[in-house]
Amino acid sequence: MNSNWLTGKTVVITGGSGGLGLALAQRLIHRWGCHVIATGRSPERLEAARAAIGETPDGSYTCRAFDVTDRAAWADFSADLAKRGVSVDVLINNAGFMLPFTRLEKLCDGDIDRILETNLRAYLTAFRALYPLMPTGRGKSRPAVIHIVSAGGLCPVVGQGMYCATKYALRGVTDALRAEHPDLYVCGVYPGFIRTDILAHQTVDTAAPTQENRIRRLILPADVAARRILRRVSRHRRQIVVGADGHLLSVAGRWFPRATAGLIRGVLHASRLSLFRDVFEGL
Repeated sequence: MNSNWLTGKTVVITGGSGGLGLALAQRLIHRWGCHVIATGRSPERLEAARAAIGETPDGSYTCRAFDVTDRAAWADFSADLAKRGVSVDVLINNAGFMLPFTRLEKLCDGDIDRILETNLRAYLTAFRALYPLMPTGRGKSRPAVIHIVSAGGLCPVVGQGMYCATKYALRGVTDALRAEHPDLYVCGVYPGFIRTDILAHQTVDTAAPTQENRIRRLILPADVAARRILRRVSRHRRQIVVGADGHLLSVAGRWFPRATAGLIRGVLHASRLSLFRDVFEGL
């Protein structure tokens, strides 16, 4: 076990039942001996995550099943931790999802409300619920808030207007939180596509043996992403970009925003993948 400021910390991870959340939990437990408290909607998936993590010391992994958009559940969770005398050293806000690729005018009110609640409001709710449980500290001993944002918060992606809207807003929240709280280490993580279930809401089966498999070749494995993220977190980096596509959107989107947005549009249109059909239908 490597010694670092992360060693032995109590870490709450939202969306911890699979994908990047599970990969982060595995690495935090096995490399730094952290106590991870994972949240997720499905008790069954959280227990499956426990099995996937493997043998650990008692208390290294606990879980709590609730929807991150349920504000009352967050209040109950916080009260329960306080009652048990648990201090939260690190909050990793990771839960989120993408709507199917489509144009903004085709979205219904329910879709818009759901993505706003999950990808933005829930991050604020989690922080407000757990901040009172964070210990005081200075320098490298400060408690930490880590937001898994997205490269979609650095450059717009055609067909994902609301996803990008939530991620741009979350980027602003993250930067404002850092400015307001010198008592916290605040980090924004901007990954490209990671091999998780974030594409589960798409209109095609991206795991099927079709042309959509081309997309999967570009997606970073979750364990690789977790390793890269936590290596930089261990060094107290304030902004972390992960993946070749993430770096492309970060650099090109910053220096050539209009050209990059147009390039993304052109590439997706030219791909003729059914994943993007609804975006370009009739155009």
